[in-house]
Amino acid sequence: MKSFDTLTLLHGFATIGKEIFESLKQSVDYILVPCGGGGLACAIASVIKQISPNTKVIAVEPDICKPFSESILNKNLVNYDRVSRFCNGSSVKTTS
Repeated sequence: MKSFDTLTLLHGFATIGKEIFESLKQSVDYILVPCGGGGLACAIASVIKQISPNTKVIAVEPDICKPFSESILNKNLVNYDRVSRFCNGSSVKTTS
């Protein structure tokens, strides 16, 4: 099990979506979320879509390390042997 697969951590990630709306006190059209393994983006999106179904949640990842989008395109999990530490936290070896 990877750290981003734990339910407690995903619940913590989800609170970020709620905090965005509480702090802005207005509607939000787009939210850009840094994406490594996908856990943060999915957790935030799950809350955002309940609060504001029309808000678009867009996962962004560094071009030098993008297992999330490559996994979607390949319809299979992509694993990297090595990753760059240039984008710490969003450069991951695998996605969830």
